Amino acid sequence: LKSPPPSLVMKFKHKNLISLVFALILLPYFNNAINDTTITECGVTISEPGRYELANDLTLNKPGGCIQIESDNVVLDCRNYKISPSFSCGDKTCRAITVEKPLPQGQPILQPKNIVIKNCNIENMVQAISVIATNAKIQDNELNGNYHGIVIGAMDPRIWSENVLLQSNKISGNSL
Repeated sequence: LKSPPPSLVMKFKHKNLISLVFALILLPYFNNAINDTTITECGVTISEPGRYELANDLTLNKPGGCIQIESDNVVLDCRNYKISPSFSCGDKTCRAITVEKPLPQGQPILQPKNIVIKNCNIENMVQAISVIATNAKIQDNELNGNYHGIVIGAMDPRIWSENVLLQSNKISGNSL
């Protein structure tokens, strides 16, 4: 076998390098455009991996939860929108974001893996962010006036979280 002339090899390498650089620069834009799912209201359960982002402020209109993350490999970007209730929570169950995968009665709760929650402004909830997960990152959130700002793990010793990173969160006016 005879090798191709050096000029042809150089052109081939140069074109491939340009294509690779172009793909690496544009891939995040295409990836976000294809995979982002927009959330516009409370009552959402995330059961598929992917990137999710808020399109507007969210209002919890009845006791319960706003966003429940049950899947592995989820990025939730609130894009600095606010999540708050339309009523006084008092002793009612008001949860903004909950990360756990409940199973049928009597079976343990599973820990979703590889979760990112970022850029959320959460106010006046009983629980702002509650996490039962493995490899979670909670970053750049503002949590104000909630009873519990961030809850990691559960009261049951059989249920735990592992490797949860809290980074650059602003937490104020929370009771616990």
